[in-house]
Amino acid sequence: ILLYLQKIILTSRQFGTVLNPSQKYLYYPLHVNPEYSTLIQGTMFGNQLIVIEALAKSIPVDWVVYVKEHPAMVNEIVRSRHFFERLKQLPNVVLAPVYADSNTLINNAEVVVVINGTSGWEAILRSKPVITMSDYMFNVLGLSRKCTDIEKLSTKIYEEVKKNNQITHSERK
Repeated sequence: ILLYLQKIILTSRQFGTVLNPSQKYLYYPLHVNPEYSTLIQGTMFGNQLIVIEALAKSIPVDWVVYVKEHPAMVNEIVRSRHFFERLKQLPNVVLAPVYADSNTLINNAEVVVVINGTSGWEAILRSKPVITMSDYMFNVLGLSRKCTDIEKLSTKIYEEVKKNNQITHSERK
């Protein structure tokens, strides 16, 4: 019953907010939880509520953290109602509609933050700055910045966006 209700709520047009195109945002695609990427690779960042709260406190005042539910969570696992209620309490956190196109969300983001995962790689391919919360191949290649210290998160976001903006078209190729 919970799974059925969750699917109805998450896929309804009333769930989530479509942002004004001029709104600057940090895109955080939720990870499946529990999963290897969050529980093992994410180490201390396995609790995504804590990650999102830290991001909300680390971004410029004119940005929001745009959070999108992972598609697999709609059909397979029930995320607690408390999780979404807590996100709605954070003043600069906005839930994206589940039907929102992830490619568009990445394209329009100022920066993408992931514990690890495909969305980070897709952002790199689109020349977007990426912050990861775990060791992942993008970090080894120098294509993203790893942050394991929440106190330094705002600095890491600023530095990664600045670095990304200074890369020339030929360097990017």
